[in-house]
Amino acid sequence: MKITFAWNKFDLPVKDYYLHIKTDNSEIKNTKLYFRTEDWAGNVGEQSVDTDINIDRVAPNVALMSMNTEYENDTAKILAKVRVTDFNTDGLNVKYQLVDKGVEPTDSDWSEGLLNDGVFDFETKFDAAQKYEKELLVYATDFKGNKSNVSRYEVYADLTKAKAKYTVVSDLSQIHTKPDVQISAPDNPDNKANAATRVTLTMGDKTYASVYDSADSKNIFDFDGTWYAVTYNEDKNGFDGVTALTADGVNELKTFTVQ
Repeated sequence: MKITFAWNKFDLPVKDYYLHIKTDNSEIKNTKLYFRTEDWAGNVGEQSVDTDINIDRVAPNVALMSMNTEYENDTAKILAKVRVTDFNTDGLNVKYQLVDKGVEPTDSDWSEGLLNDGVFDFETKFDAAQKYEKELLVYATDFKGNKSNVSRYEVYADLTKAKAKYTVVSDLSQIHTKPDVQISAPDNPDNKANAATRVTLTMGDKTYASVYDSADSKNIFDFDGTWYAVTYNEDKNGFDGVTALTADGVNELKTFTVQ
């Protein structure tokens, strides 16, 4: 891009002077102001003087790109990406703080984040069996000291354990042709849509399982719903094979006598 300019001429009434330049621009960078001298006869001085002009009165902009929660092995990992943009990207820095929801930040608890191409990556992990409701607080400051407002982003993770709801009606110390063990989905107030109870029955050398996701109590020995024949993996901590039973397979289950 070709840049052109014109010289502005003014007379110097005194030896020393001040030059005042007013601009409405909030941001100017990579700009130079040049001076040269010329006498009344038109003779131009051999030397010119220039000075850099950098004006920045606008704070950086902070915006959330993504916020994800990953659950694995009784832990929750929070992954967030925050973008910081500014007219002049030189000297940008970002500070962050994780607080309980609605709590104001503590001045001494701000940490400095690392910006990579204008993106701040935040990561933290929770492992206690509880519900976490927190906020990620972020602000940015540029080279000129302009500071953005503090942005607040919700952080949520729920590691509370579901409690199975069941009632043993029959005396299982006795022989029954059809015991009565009532069961229903866990009563998780925050995640009822995802709450379910898995029942596993071992009969002889075979293992069967079913999942109950209804709040209505049912006798598991009615064998309602879908039942599966399952085999465990080598470590006995998960299923290696799961096969849905046919109607005949479920009827066969009902013929077992539980002792």
